[in-house]
Amino acid sequence: MRFGIHNSSWLDTPDPAAAFEAVKAKALWAEDHGFVWFSVMDHMIQIPRVGAPDEPVIEGWTALSALAAVTSRIRLATLCTAVGYRNPAHFAKIAASVDLISRGRLTLGIGAGFFEDTAGSLQNDQRCASGRWRKRSI
Repeated sequence: MRFGIHNSSWLDTPDPAAAFEAVKAKALWAEDHGFVWFSVMDHMIQIPRVGAPDEPVIEGWTALSALAAVTSRIRLATLCTAVGYRNPAHFAKIAASVDLISRGRLTLGIGAGFFEDTAGSLQNDQRCASGRWRKRSI
């Protein structure tokens, strides 16, 4: 059996500017202690049951890119990316770039998405694959 660690909150430090240093320390700890993967969420705002919507959230693919540069063995992933968040061609380029920077350690997890508030915060016409999202005024 293999285990990984998912980072669902960026509140490990009271200073939002130190949030990446905290997640970097977690990823390095996980790598040093034999965990197989480390994942971050891909939401524009914090999700219910994890934290408040006004919590600081680092964009997931930016975090993965930075983690790819400071780790060497652990697999990296988002848990998971909703297909409607980004233009598909742009998203493919982002994922391929993270995979290149990590030297092949990216695990690509995609899904239909579930959190309508994230989709609404994007202010675009993207919808999840299930068709549940609707364009709405913000």
